[in-house]
Amino acid sequence: MLSSQPTIKIEPNAIRISPDIKHDIKSELENSNIDSILDDKKRYSIYLDVTLNNIGNNPAQNIYIDSHVFFKKRRQFGKNTLPIHLPEFISFIPPFTENNEKSQIKITLAYDGFLAKEIIKDFFGSRNNYGFPWLSFSNEMKSSILWPSPRIKIKCFYSDIQNRHYCSEHSLFFHIFWDPDIRKLGIYLLRNLEELSFFGIENISRISIRKHFKKQRSLRYTSFYGQKFKRNELILLMRAKQEKKSDLGDVDSNK
Repeated sequence: MLSSQPTIKIEPNAIRISPDIKHDIKSELENSNIDSILDDKKRYSIYLDVTLNNIGNNPAQNIYIDSHVFFKKRRQFGKNTLPIHLPEFISFIPPFTENNEKSQIKITLAYDGFLAKEIIKDFFGSRNNYGFPWLSFSNEMKSSILWPSPRIKIKCFYSDIQNRHYCSEHSLFFHIFWDPDIRKLGIYLLRNLEELSFFGIENISRISIRKHFKKQRSLRYTSFYGQKFKRNELILLMRAKQEKKSDLGDVDSNK
């Protein structure tokens, strides 16, 4: 049944690692010695391909897609969750029609650099027998110890033409494995956990959206540099970034 409001449904399609992680010693993976096969000089990325479907009867606009990774084990920097570096923005998605391709758009979320390595390390470093075979119901997955992988949560903020605001969410898990045929790590979404991948929508206020992004601002610095900054240090970083932008603006104006 279609909604009279815009309703964004999030559908993950595929997940992949780049560049390929190749290694000849499978025993190191079995012993969770993932640090020995990750090249510190390389910048790894994990890409998540997602389709956004507007299944409502009204257009959605001012769409921001943000994402978090919830680790199975608390990381050394004192956080059990980190966001992607920057949210994605889409200006407009038309309402649902018989030709539903017009009411959907495909995007790619990137978990790169420090964050991508932490996702890979968390998967191998926290493996256990609790999640295999995979549990079927979400109420069996309350504890992160039982998760088959780090959990990725996608949040989509959007508004209608009356400037009312909404938020859709989707959670997912994935599996990383050693592929002996091509001798590299493979990764895929766990599609048999339909009851673990939830879709929900709620009405929210503009203030709650601002609070969300304000709260994530400092975490984004953490996910980029791989360390926890004190508040004063974070303010200095933000000020330096603003001054750099203004200097570039002065140079352009002089030209």
